[in-house]
Amino acid sequence: YLTAIDNGLLLNSSATNPGMFEYSNATDFTLSRGAETNIKFSYKDFKWFLNYAFIDTQLNYLDGNPQKPLTAKHNAGSVIMYENEKWRIGYETYYTGKQLLFDGSDSQDFLLMGLLVMKNFDWGNLYMNFENLTDRRQSRYSPTVTTDITGVPTFNEIYAPTDGFILSAGIIWKPFGNKSHHGHGHHDD
Repeated sequence: YLTAIDNGLLLNSSATNPGMFEYSNATDFTLSRGAETNIKFSYKDFKWFLNYAFIDTQLNYLDGNPQKPLTAKHNAGSVIMYENEKWRIGYETYYTGKQLLFDGSDSQDFLLMGLLVMKNFDWGNLYMNFENLTDRRQSRYSPTVTTDITGVPTFNEIYAPTDGFILSAGIIWKPFGNKSHHGHGHHDD
């Protein structure tokens, strides 16, 4: 894809009020181009989904045509699913590349992982979902809030998860029965 936005609306650091932001129109194009691909492999009860996105968003109105802040050039993901009549198990991995921050520095790139386990019963399902298994969060790389000598807080840009590891579990009750999406006759896609 290729997108060019002329005189687009921007959120920039204020020149008159340090630490504040203001909206203004760009004086030139914001050029965004890239590609995204998705691949699916299937083998018996296993499925593997892969995706990759390349996002090149150049701010042509700034010297050196820098990448748009908080926009990773590289994103990738992998989801492996095992699914039969009784179980659904999924393992997911997501990569977010470095992002340009408003101060001109690069953020840390990071990898997120998750695991979903679901057991099917006649009456419904039990599940456990482990999100952000490796507890990746921005506070491990850089502070999300800083204070100056007077104690006034400055809130930094958010480029990574802030909440860390999350475990959720639950029951899905299906009072009219739990028909598998496979039906009675098992078939592959």
